[in-house]
Amino acid sequence: MIKDIRDIDFWSEFLREGSDFYGDIYSIDQSAFNSFVVENFILIAKIKSLDEVIPNKDELQNLVEKGYEHRCSQCHYSSKAIAIVDESYEYWTGFIYRNDSIYPVLTHSFNIKNRKVIDFSKVRENGDLIELVVDPNLPHWYYGIHIPTNFVSKYRDQVFKEESMNPLLYEWLKQQGL
Repeated sequence: MIKDIRDIDFWSEFLREGSDFYGDIYSIDQSAFNSFVVENFILIAKIKSLDEVIPNKDELQNLVEKGYEHRCSQCHYSSKAIAIVDESYEYWTGFIYRNDSIYPVLTHSFNIKNRKVIDFSKVRENGDLIELVVDPNLPHWYYGIHIPTNFVSKYRDQVFKEESMNPLLYEWLKQQGL
């Protein structure tokens, strides 16, 4: 069962689990960051199987033909790159809440298309699922905030030349005045 997200210290969780990508949030007041997450990150989906969020192989191939270079397990890079090459995919960043005793909050980015979560980080370059079909940490609750493509596109060179895993959350928060 998911706990009340108002009781989670997201500032600490993001720095603990995603320290390589969220170091800049040290400069944001802890209470302000936690309040922002609780007030602005929305529950997008609860999934019971990874099949609910993985793209089909044709969908992946179509994006590759548009210039996307797939990297499995690279959620922040993949989600941003996909939103840039095909604006029908929205870029969302946030976290997955799951039944895990070590990392119940897993920082994560994903796409939404036609109001459905599409998680390209879960498939290999050939489109096959990378994780076990039975994940002991399921169900997963996807929470996030939409970062518009026009904002993400400002980082186009960083995304494509460096395959950047920067989720752009800090940059977005600064633009929002936090």
